[in-house]
Amino acid sequence: MNLKSFLNDIDNACFDKNKETLQYFIREFARNLPEKERDTFLKKLISAKNEFSNKVHLVDTEIENDILKEIDSLVKYFSTLDPKTVYIDSEYNEDFDYVYDGLPDEDSFDFSDDGELLDKIERACYVIHQCYEYELFDKGWPLVNTLINLKIPVKGDLPDMHGLNILTISDLTDYEIVSQDDISGVLSEVLPFIYFNFSPENRVKVTMNLLTDRDNCLSLPFNSLKKLKHIDLKELDEFYIQIMAELIKEKDSYSKSSLIKDLIENISDPMVVVSEAKKYLKTYPEIMYKHIMSLVEKTTISSIPEGSDEKENALSSVLSLVLECVPEIPPKFYEKEQITELGILLANKLKRQNDLEKLCVDLFSLNACPLNYLKLRYYSEDFHKYDAIIQNIYENEHKKDKCSEKDLDFCDLQLSGFYDNYSFNGYLLMKILDGRAFEFSRCENKQLTYQNFKGSLLYASLLLGYLVLSKKYCPKRSFEFASSTLSNIFTLYPILAFSGYTYTLKKAELLNDKLTSEVVLKHWQKHTSIQNNYEEELFKQIDKNFNALIESALDSRRPNLYENIINWILILLNLYQINEMKDKKESLLKYLTTKHSTKKVFIQKLKKFGIIK
Repeated sequence: MNLKSFLNDIDNACFDKNKETLQYFIREFARNLPEKERDTFLKKLISAKNEFSNKVHLVDTEIENDILKEIDSLVKYFSTLDPKTVYIDSEYNEDFDYVYDGLPDEDSFDFSDDGELLDKIERACYVIHQCYEYELFDKGWPLVNTLINLKIPVKGDLPDMHGLNILTISDLTDYEIVSQDDISGVLSEVLPFIYFNFSPENRVKVTMNLLTDRDNCLSLPFNSLKKLKHIDLKELDEFYIQIMAELIKEKDSYSKSSLIKDLIENISDPMVVVSEAKKYLKTYPEIMYKHIMSLVEKTTISSIPEGSDEKENALSSVLSLVLECVPEIPPKFYEKEQITELGILLANKLKRQNDLEKLCVDLFSLNACPLNYLKLRYYSEDFHKYDAIIQNIYENEHKKDKCSEKDLDFCDLQLSGFYDNYSFNGYLLMKILDGRAFEFSRCENKQLTYQNFKGSLLYASLLLGYLVLSKKYCPKRSFEFASSTLSNIFTLYPILAFSGYTYTLKKAELLNDKLTSEVVLKHWQKHTSIQNNYEEELFKQIDKNFNALIESALDSRRPNLYENIINWILILLNLYQINEMKDKKESLLKYLTTKHSTKKVFIQKLKKFGIIK
C-alpha cells in the first residue's frame, strides 16, 4: 500500500471514530513506544494542538507541489548534462584482491564525480518513490523515463581496461556506485508509472522495451500494481496476459523464465491462469509447470491442516490437472518430464496406485535412464509387473543409438547416465540392474586396477552383482560399503531434480526424506535375481577383478587405499563362504600374509577386522 492510499484509509478511520476512541488509540500506541522515543512523540503531540485541524489535505497538496518542482528540476538537470564536464571518473584499485571459490581475481575500481551527479541520481530515486507514495504517476513519468534510460559518461581506468565508456542504471549497482536499495526501489515501482500513463496497447510496448533492453537488463516486479487499491484487476490480468504473450515470442529475453513465473503469480483470476497455461501447452509448457508448482506451494502456506480432507482435495485437484495436461505436451519439452515427476510425487502422497504406476511408465518412456527405471521398479506394487515393458523401452532406445557394441571395451566405460535422456552407459547399467549378467562376459581381456576402478561402470556393476549373489547373507559392513559406493545410482531425487522447488515439495511433504538410497537399494536387492543362470559367470568376474584390484592396490604402496582393500577382501571372503570355497579363502589369506607381510599397518588392519589372527 502506498502512502496516499494509507493516509486515505487513516482519514476514513478517523472520521468514523469519536474523540474518546481516538484518545484511547493514541494512549495505547504511546504505551508500546520504546522509552527513547517517548519524549519526541510527546513534543510532537503537544506542539500539534489544533493548528492543523483545517490543514489536513493542504499539507498533502504542499508536499505534492514540492515534489513536482523537484521533478522539473531533476529532469532539466539530467537532460542538459554535458559529458565533457559531468561524468564519473574511475581509478583502478591495485590493493583490491577478490578470490572466491577458486574464481580468478576481479578488477575493482574506485569512482568519483563532480560532487553533484551521484547525489542527483540518489535524489531522483527518492523523488520517484515519493511520486509512487502520492500516486503522481502522470507527473512522475518524465523523471522515471529519464532515470532508467540515463547514459552516464565514465572516464579513467574503467574504459581503458574494459572499453566501457557509458554506464547505465544497472551498471551503477553492479559497480556499487549507487546503493542497490535505491535502484531496486525505483525498478519495483516503475510499472504503475507506465500503466497509468499509456493506452493498453502502448503500455505493453513500453514495458516490453524495458524488459528486453539488453543494455539495462531490467527486471520489473509485477506485484507493484496489485498493491494499488483502485486498480481494475480484470484489466490488470489482461495486461499481464499480453506481456506474457510477448515474452513467449522473445527468443532470448533477459530473465524470461522468472518474469513469466512472476506474471503467473500475480494474475488475480486462477481460471485465467489455467486457461493461459493450457493454451500454451504445445508451445510453451513452462507456464503450466510453474502454475502447478505455485498451486503446490499454496497448499503449504495455507491454514488447511495436514492430513485433512480439504488438503487432500487440494492436492487431488493438482494431480487431476497433471493427468489432464501431460498427454498434451510434446515430448521435446523437458517440462513434460518435470510435470510427470511431480505427478508421481502427488499420486504417491495421495495413494493413487494406478495413477502412480501409469505416470512412472510414462516417465520411463520419456527418458529411459536408470533413475527412472528405479522409480518404476520402486513404486510398482509388483516389482516384475513391467519387466517386458521396461526391457522393450530401453532396448528400442538402444536400437536408435549409433554406438556399436561390437568390440566394445566394457572395462573402460565410466559410471554415468543416471539422469541423461538415454545414454549407452545407462543402457548397460539398466540391463545389469535387471540381472542380465551376461554383460560381464564382455570384460574378459581387461580387468580393474587401483588406477581405473573409481567411476568405473564395471566396478559398480560388480558391486551390484555381489549384492544380488549375497542377498541371503550379506555382512553389515560389506552391505554398507557397497550401498555407500552405489548411493548415486539409487538416489531417486537428487538435489537438483526440481531446481528451486525442492524446499516447497519437502514442505508439502511430497519429497520424503526417509526415501534414502539405501531403502531403494534394499528394495532392488530383495526383488532382483540373476537371469539365465549366469550366477557362475558373475562370480568369476567378481573374483577375478576384485583379486586384481587387491593386488594392484597393495603393489601401489598407497596406504590411503587400505580401507577399500579391506572391504574388497571381505566381499570375496563372503562369496567364498556362500559358495563353500574353502580353498579360495585359504589361497587369498596366504597371499596376503606372505607377499605383504612387511606392510605392518595393513597387517594390523587385517587382524582388527578378524581376517587373520
